[in-house]
Amino acid sequence: MTRNPAEKFSAIIIILTAGLLLLAARGDLWLDEIWSVRFATAARHPWDIFRFTHDNNHILNTLYLYLIGKQPFFIVYRLLSISTAIGALIVTGRIATRQWGAVEGILVLILTGTAFPFILYGSEARGYAPVLFFTVATVATLQPALKHACHPDGGQTHPLKPYELTTRVTVFWVLSIFGILSHATFIMVLVAFLSYALFQILIWPMAGNDLTGIIRPIMACIIFFSVPVIFLIFFYFLFLHHMVLGGGPVYKTGMVIGRAAAMLLGLPDTGFFRSTALAVAGIIVITGTMVLYQQKNRLWVFFPVMLVIAPALVLVVTAPTYLYFRYFIICLPFFYLLLARTLAVFYRFIAGKNPFAATALVALVMALFITGQTVRIIPLIVHGRGHYRAALTEIAEQAANLPVTIGSDHDFRNKLLIRFYADIEGLSGKLQYVDETAWEYAPPDWFIAHAQDRTATPRQHVTIPRAGRFRLAATYDYGGISGWRWFVYKRE
Repeated sequence: MTRNPAEKFSAIIIILTAGLLLLAARGDLWLDEIWSVRFATAARHPWDIFRFTHDNNHILNTLYLYLIGKQPFFIVYRLLSISTAIGALIVTGRIATRQWGAVEGILVLILTGTAFPFILYGSEARGYAPVLFFTVATVATLQPALKHACHPDGGQTHPLKPYELTTRVTVFWVLSIFGILSHATFIMVLVAFLSYALFQILIWPMAGNDLTGIIRPIMACIIFFSVPVIFLIFFYFLFLHHMVLGGGPVYKTGMVIGRAAAMLLGLPDTGFFRSTALAVAGIIVITGTMVLYQQKNRLWVFFPVMLVIAPALVLVVTAPTYLYFRYFIICLPFFYLLLARTLAVFYRFIAGKNPFAATALVALVMALFITGQTVRIIPLIVHGRGHYRAALTEIAEQAANLPVTIGSDHDFRNKLLIRFYADIEGLSGKLQYVDETAWEYAPPDWFIAHAQDRTATPRQHVTIPRAGRFRLAATYDYGGISGWRWFVYKRE
Protein backbone atom coordinates (compact mmCIF):
# COMPACT_ATOMS: atom_id res chain seq x y z
CA MET A 1 0.00 0.00 0.00
CA THR A 2 1.47 3.35 -1.06
CA ARG A 3 1.79 5.98 1.64
CA ASN A 4 1.53 9.68 0.91
CA PRO A 5 4.42 11.99 1.96
CA ALA A 6 2.57 13.18 5.09
CA GLU A 7 2.13 9.60 6.32
CA LYS A 8 5.78 8.79 5.66
CA PHE A 9 6.92 11.92 7.50
CA SER A 10 4.60 11.12 10.40
CA ALA A 11 6.03 7.59 10.60
CA ILE A 12 9.56 9.00 10.72
CA ILE A 13 8.63 11.34 13.58
CA ILE A 14 7.05 8.49 15.54
CA ILE A 15 10.14 6.29 15.04
CA LEU A 16 12.48 9.10 16.13
CA THR A 17 10.35 9.78 19.22
CA ALA A 18 10.38 6.08 20.07
CA GLY A 19 14.18 6.24 19.87
CA LEU A 20 14.25 9.21 22.26
CA LEU A 21 12.00 7.36 24.69
CA LEU A 22 14.24 4.29 24.64
CA LEU A 23 17.36 6.41 25.17
CA ALA A 24 15.71 8.25 28.05
CA ALA A 25 14.59 4.95 29.59
CA ARG A 26 18.16 3.76 30.12
CA GLY A 27 19.89 4.18 33.45
CA ASP A 28 18.93 3.91 37.07
CA LEU A 29 15.47 3.92 38.59
CA TRP A 30 14.81 6.85 40.87
CA LEU A 31 12.98 7.04 44.19
CA ASP A 32 9.36 7.02 42.97
CA GLU A 33 9.99 4.17 40.55
CA ILE A 34 11.70 2.12 43.25
CA TRP A 35 8.81 2.88 45.57
CA SER A 36 6.42 1.44 42.98
CA VAL A 37 8.62 -1.65 42.57
CA ARG A 38 8.53 -2.16 46.35
CA PHE A 39 4.71 -2.04 46.31
CA ALA A 40 4.67 -4.63 43.52
CA THR A 41 7.12 -7.00 45.20
CA ALA A 42 5.31 -6.70 48.54
CA ALA A 43 2.03 -7.90 47.00
CA ARG A 44 1.37 -11.63 47.22
CA HIS A 45 -1.68 -11.44 44.96
CA PRO A 46 -2.75 -8.88 42.31
CA TRP A 47 -5.59 -7.60 44.48
CA ASP A 48 -3.12 -6.86 47.27
CA ILE A 49 -1.96 -3.85 45.24
CA PHE A 50 -5.14 -2.00 46.22
CA ARG A 51 -4.09 -2.32 49.89
CA PHE A 52 -1.20 0.10 49.35
CA THR A 53 -3.28 3.27 49.53
CA HIS A 54 -0.41 5.55 48.66
CA ASP A 55 -0.28 8.36 46.10
CA ASN A 56 2.80 6.78 44.53
CA ASN A 57 0.90 3.55 43.89
CA HIS A 58 -0.38 4.05 40.35
CA ILE A 59 -2.49 0.90 40.21
CA LEU A 60 -2.12 -0.12 36.57
CA ASN A 61 1.63 0.50 36.56
CA THR A 62 2.09 -1.34 39.87
CA LEU A 63 0.07 -4.27 38.52
CA TYR A 64 2.39 -4.40 35.50
CA LEU A 65 5.43 -4.37 37.81
CA TYR A 66 3.87 -7.17 39.84
CA LEU A 67 3.30 -9.30 36.74
CA ILE A 68 6.84 -8.96 35.36
CA GLY A 69 8.55 -9.54 38.73
CA LYS A 70 12.18 -8.65 39.44
CA GLN A 71 14.12 -7.75 36.31
CA PRO A 72 17.88 -7.49 35.72
CA PHE A 73 17.39 -4.75 33.13
CA PHE A 74 15.65 -1.65 34.43
CA ILE A 75 14.26 -0.71 31.02
CA VAL A 76 11.85 -3.65 31.32
CA TYR A 77 10.19 -1.89 34.26
CA ARG A 78 9.58 1.05 31.92
CA LEU A 79 8.21 -0.83 28.89
CA LEU A 80 4.56 -0.18 29.81
CA SER A 81 5.24 3.56 29.89
CA ILE A 82 7.28 3.51 26.68
CA SER A 83 4.65 1.56 24.74
CA THR A 84 1.72 3.66 25.98
CA ALA A 85 3.63 6.88 25.29
CA ILE A 86 4.20 5.80 21.68
CA GLY A 87 0.52 4.85 21.47
CA ALA A 88 -0.50 8.24 22.86
CA LEU A 89 1.66 9.98 20.25
CA ILE A 90 0.12 7.98 17.40
CA VAL A 91 -3.45 8.58 18.57
CA THR A 92 -2.83 12.31 19.09
CA GLY A 93 -1.54 12.58 15.53
CA ARG A 94 -4.57 10.73 14.20
CA ILE A 95 -6.94 13.02 16.12
CA ALA A 96 -5.33 16.10 14.56
CA THR A 97 -5.26 14.63 11.05
CA ARG A 98 -8.87 13.45 11.12
CA GLN A 99 -10.22 16.62 12.72
CA TRP A 100 -8.28 19.17 10.68
CA GLY A 101 -5.72 17.83 8.22
CA ALA A 102 -2.24 16.45 7.54
CA VAL A 103 -0.44 19.69 8.45
CA GLU A 104 -1.94 19.69 11.94
CA GLY A 105 -1.13 16.00 12.28
CA ILE A 106 2.55 16.54 11.51
CA LEU A 107 2.82 19.63 13.69
CA VAL A 108 1.29 17.95 16.74
CA LEU A 109 3.55 14.92 16.31
CA ILE A 110 6.62 17.17 16.32
CA LEU A 111 5.39 19.25 19.26
CA THR A 112 4.45 16.22 21.37
CA GLY A 113 7.28 13.94 20.30
CA THR A 114 10.02 16.44 21.14
CA ALA A 115 8.50 17.77 24.38
CA PHE A 116 10.68 17.14 27.43
CA PRO A 117 7.74 16.33 29.77
CA PHE A 118 6.49 13.74 27.27
CA ILE A 119 9.92 12.11 26.90
CA LEU A 120 10.53 12.24 30.66
CA TYR A 121 7.26 10.67 31.83
CA GLY A 122 6.95 8.47 28.75
CA SER A 123 10.17 6.70 29.79
CA GLU A 124 9.49 6.39 33.52
CA ALA A 125 7.94 3.42 35.34
CA ARG A 126 4.94 5.27 36.67
CA GLY A 127 1.32 5.89 35.65
CA TYR A 128 1.68 9.14 33.72
CA ALA A 129 2.33 7.69 30.26
CA PRO A 130 -0.54 5.17 30.53
CA VAL A 131 -2.99 7.86 31.62
CA LEU A 132 -1.88 9.96 28.63
CA PHE A 133 -2.66 7.11 26.26
CA PHE A 134 -6.06 6.29 27.75
CA THR A 135 -6.97 9.99 27.78
CA VAL A 136 -6.36 10.61 24.07
CA ALA A 137 -7.78 7.18 23.21
CA THR A 138 -11.07 8.03 24.93
CA VAL A 139 -11.28 11.26 22.96
CA ALA A 140 -10.65 9.48 19.66
CA THR A 141 -13.23 6.82 20.57
CA LEU A 142 -16.10 8.77 22.13
CA GLN A 143 -16.15 12.08 20.26
CA PRO A 144 -17.81 10.65 17.10
CA ALA A 145 -20.33 8.81 19.27
CA LEU A 146 -21.22 12.02 21.12
CA LYS A 147 -21.69 13.90 17.85
CA HIS A 148 -24.05 11.13 16.73
CA ALA A 149 -26.02 10.64 19.92
CA CYS A 150 -26.31 14.26 21.09
CA HIS A 151 -27.79 15.65 17.87
CA PRO A 152 -31.57 16.12 18.12
CA ASP A 153 -32.14 14.67 14.65
CA GLY A 154 -31.45 11.18 15.97
CA GLY A 155 -27.95 10.92 14.59
CA GLN A 156 -28.81 11.48 10.94
CA THR A 157 -26.36 14.37 10.61
CA HIS A 158 -23.49 12.28 12.04
CA PRO A 159 -24.54 8.71 11.18
CA LEU A 160 -23.14 5.68 12.98
CA LYS A 161 -24.40 2.15 12.58
CA PRO A 162 -25.80 0.58 15.79
CA TYR A 163 -22.91 -1.83 16.16
CA GLU A 164 -20.41 1.02 15.64
CA LEU A 165 -22.07 3.09 18.35
CA THR A 166 -22.21 0.13 20.75
CA THR A 167 -18.58 -0.73 20.08
CA ARG A 168 -17.40 2.84 20.64
CA VAL A 169 -19.29 3.19 23.92
CA THR A 170 -18.05 -0.17 25.20
CA VAL A 171 -14.46 0.66 24.28
CA PHE A 172 -14.89 4.06 25.98
CA TRP A 173 -15.98 2.32 29.18
CA VAL A 174 -12.95 0.03 29.14
CA LEU A 175 -10.53 2.85 28.34
CA SER A 176 -12.02 5.01 31.11
CA ILE A 177 -11.59 2.27 33.71
CA PHE A 178 -7.97 1.76 32.69
CA GLY A 179 -7.45 5.52 32.68
CA ILE A 180 -8.73 5.86 36.24
CA LEU A 181 -6.51 2.96 37.31
CA SER A 182 -3.53 4.64 35.64
CA HIS A 183 -3.90 7.92 37.53
CA ALA A 184 -6.74 9.71 39.28
CA THR A 185 -6.16 12.88 37.22
CA PHE A 186 -8.06 11.07 34.45
CA ILE A 187 -11.13 12.64 36.03
CA MET A 188 -10.24 15.87 34.20
CA VAL A 189 -10.97 14.39 30.79
CA LEU A 190 -14.31 13.06 32.06
CA VAL A 191 -15.23 16.57 33.22
CA ALA A 192 -14.21 18.03 29.85
CA PHE A 193 -16.14 15.37 27.93
CA LEU A 194 -19.27 15.84 30.03
CA SER A 195 -19.09 19.60 29.46
CA TYR A 196 -18.70 19.02 25.73
CA ALA A 197 -21.68 16.64 25.69
CA LEU A 198 -23.94 19.02 27.61
CA PHE A 199 -22.97 21.83 25.24
CA GLN A 200 -23.81 19.61 22.27
CA ILE A 201 -27.27 19.00 23.74
CA LEU A 202 -28.01 22.63 24.60
CA ILE A 203 -26.65 24.24 21.44
CA TRP A 204 -28.92 22.39 19.01
CA PRO A 205 -32.51 23.68 19.00
CA MET A 206 -35.39 21.32 19.52
CA ALA A 207 -37.65 20.54 16.59
CA GLY A 208 -40.75 22.53 17.51
CA ASN A 209 -42.04 21.45 20.92
CA ASP A 210 -40.79 17.88 20.59
CA LEU A 211 -39.09 17.13 23.90
CA THR A 212 -37.62 13.92 22.52
CA GLY A 213 -35.12 16.14 20.72
CA ILE A 214 -33.45 16.83 24.05
CA ILE A 215 -34.51 13.81 26.13
CA ARG A 216 -32.91 11.28 23.77
CA PRO A 217 -29.39 12.83 23.85
CA ILE A 218 -29.61 13.30 27.63
CA MET A 219 -30.41 9.62 28.06
CA ALA A 220 -27.56 8.76 25.70
CA CYS A 221 -25.11 10.78 27.82
CA ILE A 222 -26.34 9.10 30.99
CA ILE A 223 -25.62 5.73 29.39
CA PHE A 224 -22.24 6.83 28.04
CA PHE A 225 -20.92 8.18 31.33
CA SER A 226 -22.66 5.82 33.76
CA VAL A 227 -19.97 3.14 33.85
CA PRO A 228 -16.96 5.52 34.25
CA VAL A 229 -18.74 7.52 36.96
CA ILE A 230 -19.86 4.42 38.87
CA PHE A 231 -16.37 2.95 38.68
CA LEU A 232 -14.84 6.26 39.80
CA ILE A 233 -17.13 6.34 42.86
CA PHE A 234 -16.22 2.73 43.65
CA PHE A 235 -12.50 3.49 43.21
CA TYR A 236 -12.79 6.55 45.42
CA PHE A 237 -14.11 4.61 48.41
CA LEU A 238 -11.81 1.66 47.74
CA PHE A 239 -8.58 3.60 47.26
CA LEU A 240 -8.62 7.38 46.87
CA HIS A 241 -10.50 8.11 50.09
CA HIS A 242 -7.81 6.32 52.12
CA MET A 243 -4.83 7.52 50.09
CA VAL A 244 -1.72 8.58 52.00
CA LEU A 245 0.51 11.30 50.55
CA GLY A 246 4.18 10.46 50.18
CA GLY A 247 5.29 13.99 50.85
CA GLY A 248 7.98 16.06 49.18
CA PRO A 249 8.80 19.72 48.61
CA VAL A 250 5.87 22.12 48.98
CA TYR A 251 5.54 24.57 46.08
CA LYS A 252 3.15 27.46 45.60
CA THR A 253 0.36 26.85 43.09
CA GLY A 254 1.40 29.77 40.89
CA MET A 255 4.96 28.49 40.69
CA VAL A 256 3.79 24.98 39.70
CA ILE A 257 1.45 26.31 36.99
CA GLY A 258 4.21 28.59 35.69
CA ARG A 259 6.64 25.67 35.62
CA ALA A 260 4.11 23.57 33.69
CA ALA A 261 3.77 26.33 31.08
CA ALA A 262 7.56 26.72 30.82
CA MET A 263 7.98 22.97 30.33
CA LEU A 264 5.27 22.88 27.68
CA LEU A 265 6.84 25.71 25.68
CA GLY A 266 10.49 24.81 26.22
CA LEU A 267 11.37 27.97 28.15
CA PRO A 268 13.78 28.16 31.12
CA ASP A 269 12.31 27.23 34.49
CA THR A 270 12.89 30.57 36.21
CA GLY A 271 10.57 33.23 37.62
CA PHE A 272 10.54 35.59 34.62
CA PHE A 273 10.22 32.83 32.04
CA ARG A 274 7.53 31.05 34.03
CA SER A 275 5.42 34.20 33.96
CA THR A 276 6.18 34.70 30.29
CA ALA A 277 5.34 31.09 29.46
CA LEU A 278 2.08 31.31 31.40
CA ALA A 279 1.08 34.42 29.46
CA VAL A 280 2.01 32.84 26.12
CA ALA A 281 0.16 29.63 26.99
CA GLY A 282 -2.92 31.66 27.91
CA ILE A 283 -2.76 33.48 24.56
CA ILE A 284 -2.46 30.14 22.73
CA VAL A 285 -5.49 28.70 24.54
CA ILE A 286 -7.60 31.80 23.88
CA THR A 287 -6.50 32.15 20.26
CA GLY A 288 -6.92 28.46 19.51
CA THR A 289 -10.37 28.42 21.09
CA MET A 290 -11.42 31.47 19.04
CA VAL A 291 -10.14 29.81 15.86
CA LEU A 292 -12.26 26.71 16.55
CA TYR A 293 -15.28 28.85 17.46
CA GLN A 294 -15.07 30.93 14.28
CA GLN A 295 -14.83 27.75 12.22
CA LYS A 296 -17.92 26.39 14.02
CA ASN A 297 -15.96 23.45 15.39
CA ARG A 298 -17.76 22.51 18.58
CA LEU A 299 -14.53 21.22 20.10
CA TRP A 300 -13.97 24.86 21.08
CA VAL A 301 -15.84 23.97 24.26
CA PHE A 302 -13.75 20.88 25.05
CA PHE A 303 -10.29 22.46 24.94
CA PRO A 304 -10.69 25.35 27.44
CA VAL A 305 -12.47 23.03 29.86
CA MET A 306 -9.71 20.42 29.52
CA LEU A 307 -6.85 22.91 29.77
CA VAL A 308 -8.20 25.45 32.26
CA ILE A 309 -11.55 24.76 33.91
CA ALA A 310 -11.13 21.06 34.79
CA PRO A 311 -7.64 21.51 36.34
CA ALA A 312 -8.92 24.52 38.28
CA LEU A 313 -11.87 22.52 39.61
CA VAL A 314 -9.56 19.71 40.70
CA LEU A 315 -7.34 22.19 42.53
CA VAL A 316 -10.30 23.82 44.27
CA VAL A 317 -11.95 20.54 45.29
CA THR A 318 -8.81 18.68 46.42
CA ALA A 319 -6.73 21.63 47.72
CA PRO A 320 -3.56 19.50 47.48
CA THR A 321 -0.71 20.11 49.91
CA TYR A 322 1.82 18.72 47.47
CA LEU A 323 1.42 19.94 43.91
CA TYR A 324 3.70 19.18 40.96
CA PHE A 325 3.43 20.00 37.28
CA ARG A 326 3.28 16.29 36.37
CA TYR A 327 -0.26 16.22 37.80
CA PHE A 328 -1.32 18.18 34.72
CA ILE A 329 0.47 15.90 32.25
CA ILE A 330 -2.80 14.73 30.68
CA CYS A 331 -3.33 18.30 29.43
CA LEU A 332 -0.13 18.08 27.34
CA PRO A 333 -1.51 16.52 24.11
CA PHE A 334 -4.52 18.83 24.07
CA PHE A 335 -2.38 21.92 24.47
CA TYR A 336 -0.25 20.80 21.54
CA LEU A 337 -3.35 19.92 19.50
CA LEU A 338 -4.64 23.46 20.00
CA LEU A 339 -1.21 24.94 19.25
CA ALA A 340 -0.86 22.83 16.10
CA ARG A 341 -4.29 23.91 14.87
CA THR A 342 -3.50 27.57 15.54
CA LEU A 343 -0.14 27.38 13.75
CA ALA A 344 -1.69 25.61 10.77
CA VAL A 345 -4.45 28.21 10.43
CA PHE A 346 -1.95 31.06 10.51
CA TYR A 347 0.27 29.17 8.08
CA ARG A 348 -2.54 28.77 5.56
CA PHE A 349 -3.62 32.39 5.99
CA ILE A 350 -0.11 33.76 5.37
CA ALA A 351 0.68 31.19 2.67
CA GLY A 352 -2.17 32.59 0.59
CA LYS A 353 -0.18 35.80 0.29
CA ASN A 354 3.43 34.70 0.75
CA PRO A 355 4.14 30.94 0.92
CA PHE A 356 7.83 31.46 1.72
CA ALA A 357 7.11 33.77 4.65
CA ALA A 358 4.52 31.33 6.01
CA THR A 359 6.91 28.39 5.84
CA ALA A 360 9.76 30.42 7.35
CA LEU A 361 7.58 31.64 10.24
CA VAL A 362 6.29 28.17 11.20
CA ALA A 363 9.78 26.69 10.79
CA LEU A 364 11.21 29.37 13.11
CA VAL A 365 8.55 28.71 15.77
CA MET A 366 9.16 24.96 15.60
CA ALA A 367 12.95 25.40 15.67
CA LEU A 368 12.76 27.57 18.80
CA PHE A 369 10.44 25.07 20.45
CA ILE A 370 12.63 22.06 19.62
CA THR A 371 15.77 23.88 20.76
CA GLY A 372 14.22 24.73 24.12
CA GLN A 373 13.11 21.14 24.63
CA THR A 374 16.42 19.65 23.45
CA VAL A 375 18.31 21.58 26.11
CA ARG A 376 16.45 19.49 28.69
CA ILE A 377 16.28 16.20 26.77
CA ILE A 378 20.05 15.88 26.26
CA PRO A 379 20.92 15.84 30.01
CA LEU A 380 18.10 13.34 30.55
CA ILE A 381 19.57 11.00 27.94
CA VAL A 382 23.15 11.48 29.20
CA HIS A 383 22.55 11.27 32.96
CA GLY A 384 19.10 9.72 33.27
CA ARG A 385 17.54 10.06 36.70
CA GLY A 386 20.85 9.72 38.56
CA HIS A 387 23.98 7.56 38.86
CA TYR A 388 23.22 5.79 42.12
CA ARG A 389 24.67 2.38 41.23
CA ALA A 390 27.95 3.92 40.07
CA ALA A 391 28.25 5.94 43.29
CA LEU A 392 27.68 2.97 45.58
CA THR A 393 29.98 0.71 43.57
CA GLU A 394 32.73 3.31 43.84
CA ILE A 395 32.24 3.61 47.60
CA ALA A 396 32.44 -0.16 48.00
CA GLU A 397 35.59 -0.40 45.89
CA GLN A 398 37.38 2.25 47.98
CA ALA A 399 36.55 0.55 51.27
CA ALA A 400 39.51 -0.56 53.39
CA ASN A 401 37.29 -2.27 55.93
CA LEU A 402 33.85 -3.82 55.58
CA PRO A 403 31.05 -3.09 56.07
CA VAL A 404 31.15 0.53 54.87
CA THR A 405 28.79 2.81 56.78
CA ILE A 406 26.90 5.54 54.94
CA GLY A 407 24.83 8.47 56.21
CA SER A 408 22.98 11.14 54.28
CA ASP A 409 21.06 14.39 54.46
CA HIS A 410 17.70 12.61 54.03
CA ASP A 411 17.25 9.26 55.70
CA PHE A 412 14.11 8.15 53.87
CA ARG A 413 14.99 9.11 50.30
CA ASN A 414 18.62 8.06 50.25
CA LYS A 415 18.25 4.99 52.45
CA LEU A 416 15.61 3.57 50.11
CA LEU A 417 17.91 4.10 47.12
CA ILE A 418 21.00 2.74 48.87
CA ARG A 419 19.31 -0.42 50.10
CA PHE A 420 17.70 -1.08 46.70
CA TYR A 421 20.93 -0.74 44.74
CA ALA A 422 23.02 -2.50 47.37
CA ASP A 423 20.72 -5.50 46.95
CA ILE A 424 20.79 -5.24 43.14
CA GLU A 425 24.59 -5.00 42.97
CA GLY A 426 25.24 -7.65 45.61
CA LEU A 427 26.59 -5.08 48.06
CA SER A 428 24.16 -5.70 50.92
CA GLY A 429 26.90 -7.18 53.10
CA LYS A 430 29.37 -4.41 52.25
CA LEU A 431 27.21 -1.27 52.66
CA GLN A 432 25.39 -0.38 55.84
CA TYR A 433 23.16 2.67 56.13
CA VAL A 434 23.31 4.62 59.41
CA ASP A 435 20.33 6.79 60.37
CA GLU A 436 21.01 10.30 61.64
CA THR A 437 19.78 9.34 65.12
CA ALA A 438 22.66 6.85 65.45
CA TRP A 439 25.52 9.10 64.32
CA GLU A 440 26.54 9.92 67.88
CA TYR A 441 27.33 6.26 68.53
CA ALA A 442 28.24 5.11 65.00
CA PRO A 443 29.40 8.01 62.80
CA PRO A 444 29.27 7.04 59.10
CA ASP A 445 32.39 6.60 56.96
CA TRP A 446 30.67 8.28 54.01
CA PHE A 447 28.08 11.02 53.75
CA ILE A 448 25.76 11.59 50.76
CA ALA A 449 24.05 14.92 50.13
CA HIS A 450 21.37 15.18 47.45
CA ALA A 451 20.13 18.14 45.40
CA GLN A 452 17.61 18.62 42.61
CA ASP A 453 19.20 21.88 41.52
CA ARG A 454 21.51 20.96 38.64
CA THR A 455 23.41 24.25 39.03
CA ALA A 456 24.20 23.81 42.74
CA THR A 457 27.90 23.86 43.60
CA PRO A 458 28.81 21.39 46.37
CA ARG A 459 31.08 22.43 49.21
CA GLN A 460 34.51 20.80 49.19
CA HIS A 461 34.40 20.13 52.94
CA VAL A 462 31.46 19.80 55.30
CA THR A 463 31.30 19.33 59.05
CA ILE A 464 28.37 17.20 60.15
CA PRO A 465 27.32 17.51 63.80
CA ARG A 466 27.95 14.26 65.70
CA ALA A 467 29.44 12.69 62.56
CA GLY A 468 32.68 14.52 61.84
CA ARG A 469 34.36 16.37 59.00
CA PHE A 470 34.01 15.13 55.42
CA ARG A 471 35.65 16.04 52.10
CA LEU A 472 33.99 15.85 48.70
CA ALA A 473 34.98 12.66 46.87
CA ALA A 474 32.70 12.69 43.81
CA THR A 475 29.65 14.33 42.23
CA TYR A 476 27.04 12.35 40.32
CA ASP A 477 24.70 14.35 38.07
CA TYR A 478 21.14 13.69 36.88
CA GLY A 479 18.98 14.82 33.97
CA GLY A 480 16.52 16.97 35.86
CA ILE A 481 13.02 16.84 37.48
CA SER A 482 12.93 13.09 38.29
CA GLY A 483 15.78 12.06 40.57
CA TRP A 484 18.60 14.16 42.00
CA ARG A 485 22.32 14.74 42.12
CA TRP A 486 24.47 12.99 44.68
CA PHE A 487 27.42 14.68 46.37
CA VAL A 488 29.48 11.89 47.94
CA TYR A 489 31.72 12.83 50.88
CA LYS A 490 34.35 10.72 52.66
CA ARG A 491 35.07 11.22 56.35
CA GLU A 492 38.49 12.64 57.07
